This record gives sequence, C-alpha cells and structure tokens, in this order.
Amino acid sequence: MFKIYKVAEGEDMDSIATKFSTTADEIMEINGFDRSYRVDTGNLMIVPNNNLIFSRYVVKKGDTIYEIAKKMKTDTATLLKINGLDADDYIYPDQEILVPNSGIEIYVTNSGDTLTEVASKFHTTKDKIVANNDHLILATDQLIVYKKENN
Repeated sequence: MFKIYKVAEGEDMDSIATKFSTTADEIMEINGFDRSYRVDTGNLMIVPNNNLIFSRYVVKKGDTIYEIAKKMKTDTATLLKINGLDADDYIYPDQEILVPNSGIEIYVTNSGDTLTEVASKFHTTKDKIVANNDHLILATDQLIVYKKENN
C-alpha cells in the first residue's frame, strides 16, 4: 500500500504529505529520514498509496466473511479474492481484512473475459473501465475496479 514518488519542483515535505493524505512525520518514518532531511526536486521517496479503493476492516469476535460482505455491501467471493483467502479459511478477531469502499465495485476476471463483458457487468463502457484501472491486461484473477459515477 505504498508507492514511489518523485518530488516535483517547489514541493516540500508538508505539501507532499497533504497530497497523499498523510503527515510529514509519517513519510519521514516510512523512509527512515531524520529531521535534517532536505527535500529536493527529483528525489524519490516512498509514500502511502491512499487510493481510496479499499478500507481495512478489523474482524470482531463472531464475524464471518458472509456477514462482513453483507455489512460492507459486497460479496463473499470478492472478499475472499482480495484478501487471498479460501472459502474454508478461518478469520480471527483483530485480523485486518480489506473491503471495497462505498461506491467501488470490484470484479475478479476469469479466463476468457473480454473488456466488453466486464463493462457489461458494471453497466458501463469499456472506456470508463480503462480509465479506472492502471494496468489492465485481463489476465485470470485480475482485479478490475469500477468507481460508480454518483460518488
């Protein structure tokens, strides 16, 4: 959930932190920078990838994947896939799992899927699917993201 960022001209640690919805202290800690670190144009640093696609859900005692999926308005197959779980895997209290944020739909591709078929599943166009996904190759088990337009 991190990415490498190249510092643009005129940026300082605070402006970079604001851009990625974090704090300067967090960026400095992630990168192992001390207080004397000076931000220069072109420097590379690791920043949080706050892509607003997923949130973390902390499993509570008695939770099941089915109940979490229902509560988070998604389906069990999606939760299992995005968390690398099998249907017979156990989840435990205090375990963190990823859940799609509100307004985000997720589809996990199957062998032979086409962009037209995926767009049809989301009731949208191929262009909008492409715009929502950086690396779209339609390989089996690829996560396809669709951000609903009303959000």
